[in-house]
Amino acid sequence: MVRVFISLSQHDHDVKNFFSDIFTDIGLQAKYMELEALDSRYAGADLMHYIRSDDTVALLLLLGKNLQSPPSLTHRYTHNWVIFEAGLAAGAGKPIWVFEASGDNIKLPVPLVTDYAQYVLGDTFYHGYFRQLFRERFMYEYSPIAPPNRARVEWCPYETCNATYRFWSNSRVWRCPVCRRRIPSSPGSDKDGFFPITIP
Repeated sequence: MVRVFISLSQHDHDVKNFFSDIFTDIGLQAKYMELEALDSRYAGADLMHYIRSDDTVALLLLLGKNLQSPPSLTHRYTHNWVIFEAGLAAGAGKPIWVFEASGDNIKLPVPLVTDYAQYVLGDTFYHGYFRQLFRERFMYEYSPIAPPNRARVEWCPYETCNATYRFWSNSRVWRCPVCRRRIPSSPGSDKDGFFPITIP
């Protein structure tokens, strides 16, 4: 079974439910691990086992508002574990995908991102789009009807960042997933706004 490891805040139920629906019936296992449910097992060892496993093909980091401002006193704790999970994936040579709802600006820099995608929470278009994308990228299955999804390669223009990643969105304005600064940085470009992805 091909598997992806999901990293997120346990409090972002709407984000988790949105992506759980995407994984339904596509043959790709999504591994969610809540630290509180590990009982007496050592969390660090379990995370390392799952992320470094040959069955795990990528880490998907779902940025949500509760990751930045959780309703409990777990702010730093949650941030630390999410970054630890991303670090394990990077060390194992696994792709790191960051997903963020359009219009959000979750202040969590994620170094070594390979792919960044924006979406509209609750929009069923993205269910179909991400299902097809996950089949193509993780399971190497291509639809005979729709052409393969393509990303544009972006790089951060800030000289203290210079990150490069594949960008799965038609948005003309976004925040770099590594340094979280606005791209493009030119004044007045906010008017370009967000344009949903269309599959040709």
